[in-house]
Amino acid sequence: GGGGDPWAKGISIGDAVFDPWEQAMQYDRSEAYVRRWIPELRDVPAGYAHRPHELEGAREAAGCGSYPRPLALEASALT
Repeated sequence: GGGGDPWAKGISIGDAVFDPWEQAMQYDRSEAYVRRWIPELRDVPAGYAHRPHELEGAREAAGCGSYPRPLALEASALT
């Protein structure tokens, strides 16, 4: 089991940082997944469903004014 997942195989590969924005660009370029499962982000303009915090003053108009801002803006800020 585990396929190609080194963690499932118990192999130490060092520290890894999960970058949600990088994952979004790889697996949800069309923003379809996040728009389907996060109702607050359904109506934001194209290109902002994964980064609604970048809408600045337009967050309320886009319907995501109450959506929380990210804890860190870049994965490198976590290390």
